[in-house]
Amino acid sequence: MKSVIFVLLVTLISSCFAEKVMNITNPNMQTVWQFGQIYEVDWVTEATGSETLALYYFENGKPEECQNKPFMSINVPHVELGKVFFDLRATQELQEVMKELPVQSNNYFLHFGTSKDSSYSTRFTISGGKLTEQDVANAKNSKSAASTYAFTAVIAIIVGIMTTIVNVL
Repeated sequence: MKSVIFVLLVTLISSCFAEKVMNITNPNMQTVWQFGQIYEVDWVTEATGSETLALYYFENGKPEECQNKPFMSINVPHVELGKVFFDLRATQELQEVMKELPVQSNNYFLHFGTSKDSSYSTRFTISGGKLTEQDVANAKNSKSAASTYAFTAVIAIIVGIMTTIVNVL
């Protein structure tokens, strides 16, 4: 009986100190936003207080693996309200960022908080960036070409070192 009471007490205490997760319900995978508009973000949580909500663009992997910095973030003063409006209208800073984003992509996500364990939205689509599909393809090709040249250079250096060692011995 004492062990049951102890387990219940530990469970109660740990639930009081557990991080309250925020489940972002909107936007979702079917969502399409457009730069220049204001959109509602919705979530479900038991948390209270303020938190940062950040918008990311990330091409590869899961949002949880993203190492990029957000290109936009807002302070949500009362997360317990379960909604906030995200303003994508063009500021000078956003105009500069849009030059580096695709015309349309489903590689955007929102992130609450600052730790990896905090809440992420699913990926969703935003239209209105300035990079065409050809610009994106060219950037990917130049990155892969650069890595190919670097790999070739490393191999050449290794072969040079090996040749020198063989000639010396």
